[in-house]
Amino acid sequence: MSPLESEQIQIHEEDNRCTARTSKCCQQQLRPWQIAFLLVSIFVIFGFLIVYARSIVAGPPGGKDAVIFTLGPKPPRGFRFGGPLWAGAGTWAEKEKLPTPLSDLSATILGGYVYICGGINVNTQTSNNKCLQYDAIVETFNASTAAPEPRFRHAAIGYQNRYVYLFGGKNDLVADTTTRNVHRLDTTTWVWDTPTVMPESRSDITATLVGDKVYIMGGYDDNYDTPASVLVYDLVQNTWATLPSHADLVYPRGDAAAVHFEGKIYFTGGWGYDTAYVPLKRVDVFDVATHTWTQGPDMSVGRGDHSIVAVAEGRVLVVMGGETTSPVPNVNEVAMHFAEELAVDIGMWSARAPVPRARFRHASVVAPVPSGNSLQILIFGGQGPAKRTRDEVQSFFRTPHPNMYFHFDDRHH
Repeated sequence: MSPLESEQIQIHEEDNRCTARTSKCCQQQLRPWQIAFLLVSIFVIFGFLIVYARSIVAGPPGGKDAVIFTLGPKPPRGFRFGGPLWAGAGTWAEKEKLPTPLSDLSATILGGYVYICGGINVNTQTSNNKCLQYDAIVETFNASTAAPEPRFRHAAIGYQNRYVYLFGGKNDLVADTTTRNVHRLDTTTWVWDTPTVMPESRSDITATLVGDKVYIMGGYDDNYDTPASVLVYDLVQNTWATLPSHADLVYPRGDAAAVHFEGKIYFTGGWGYDTAYVPLKRVDVFDVATHTWTQGPDMSVGRGDHSIVAVAEGRVLVVMGGETTSPVPNVNEVAMHFAEELAVDIGMWSARAPVPRARFRHASVVAPVPSGNSLQILIFGGQGPAKRTRDEVQSFFRTPHPNMYFHFDDRHH
């Protein structure tokens, strides 16, 4: 037998032994250099995919016009943050109008219905003492029985899928008087009662429900001073408490907006005691468990008499419309189109599609849509240019988007 034939027989016998065992034997036949080559190849390909997924360079690479796109808001070294790719996104739709124009109203979602309560019509100098039950699916309105008194520039919450509570505000359009009364509507019987009165009268307040307690913040007293104290109403015990002074508002103000999200109350914008004609960008965050305040990221623009809602599925807080000032000194009550949202997890504000009709002193809620698999933000009434009271109802749909951001190359500037 020749040497070549002997080597072929030996290789054939080794192959048969490998086949008879597990595949592990075959894997062990890889030479060390083959394993090293395979690992390096996997590392290079994986690294390339990461770089490609995290950034795409537009323009001449390394040139002064280069733009990079990332999956996070932090710009790479040498680049300047530009903004989110979805800025200005969203869709607006017109809904059935209110039966009558209303501003300075409240809107509360309860049992699948929106309860639009109180308000005034500046066009006719009349106030409203009823609630409208609005079906967001079929777009119909039903009026409640009359409340014990008219109510505007107040705050409202819904409780136990049955009751609507109205807090504070004003009850006389001519006398401009502020009320302490708390009125409650039983939406199953359309019966009103007055379960309590507030410790002090305030208008232009916020009322935020957290569990079984309502937190009253901000507003104005009868002299239009801005109280700093936080009032808490216990719905179960039907009692009031004023939080200790360390829980006072850091920056007292009225015409602000507030919303609860994951144990914190976000208190936004408004008009302060020393900013009579300058609306605030400020956002203060109240921790309900510790009764402490921290300052959140400022809004892009200052605004008062705006609305804010929390959209849990997107983990964002959406602010719409509001009141600002004009270039003419000491002139406010200028309606805004601008809408923006705060991404809570990264603490960044970004613009959304503007409100089609500028307005302030309106009300907003998050409500279901007919398909049942999405949500809409409804905006009701308010005042527009020249303080005309509006009757429009509009719906905003957030547009799904990838969380991508763009950055400018500053290395060549």
